[in-house]
Amino acid sequence: MESSETSCLDYFSGGVPTFEFFRSTLEEVRGISERDDGRESGINRLQELCFIGLLSYFEAFCKDHFASLINIEPQLIVNLKGGGQNVDVDSTHVILCGEAARQRIGFVLAEKYDFGTSKKINALFLALLKVTPFNKPEAKRYDALLRDRNLLVHHGGVFTFAYLEQTSHPSRNLQSDVFSNSRVIGAPT
Repeated sequence: MESSETSCLDYFSGGVPTFEFFRSTLEEVRGISERDDGRESGINRLQELCFIGLLSYFEAFCKDHFASLINIEPQLIVNLKGGGQNVDVDSTHVILCGEAARQRIGFVLAEKYDFGTSKKINALFLALLKVTPFNKPEAKRYDALLRDRNLLVHHGGVFTFAYLEQTSHPSRNLQSDVFSNSRVIGAPT
């Protein structure tokens, strides 16, 4: 017989508190990265994959944390709407949640938002809680990491005009680097 009582874990994606899942995932990725013997020079696919993974898991952390806050306190949806965020959801998704809809409404709502940049993350959390996770220097650093991640994911790490123009580095020659050289992610030292 199934229990219809709500467990505190029902408010979290996968039934695991959001930060604990993120922390353990970071530890696993760090372990994978540290298995790299560091002898490889130049392009290091293992480190690239770890880097891409870390940023992807961070985006999921932001989304899942956002969702769990709403699951725990659905009244926060009023703040979102007041902050100019669209709070419309597909009612069939709510119905499919059944009796658990109240503690899963955050998941339904968060699924529609884009947590892909510091600006978008800040806007969503500002509307929800009146706080921004990133200050200006942190947002700038995160955006630079995302630029590198996107270059790896969408261009295999090979420099494009857009990337080089955004990162303008005095040691790089736009004409000779574009479409020829790559962003190298190395093993941590």
